[in-house]
Amino acid sequence: MLGRVWSTLGPKYADEVTKLWEKAVKAQPHNEDLARDWFWGTVKTLDWRGAQKAAMHLQKTYTKRREYWFWAVISSLMLHVCFIP
Repeated sequence: MLGRVWSTLGPKYADEVTKLWEKAVKAQPHNEDLARDWFWGTVKTLDWRGAQKAAMHLQKTYTKRREYWFWAVISSLMLHVCFIP
């Protein structure tokens, strides 16, 4: 359902939809699929702060999965590159 809302509203409402995803992940902290969807949704809307937050949540929750560490590093790099004055 959240995926459909995200695709319907588009980047104009990215902040609001990101907050909805974050609340959903907080309600179900061990739902890996939900957290992965949150991450990829933030990437689609170029919300690098949200992507970093989602990737860090995944890395902290699933410490053995190295791709989440990579996602956290890349989203941090993108956040830095996109917001250089």
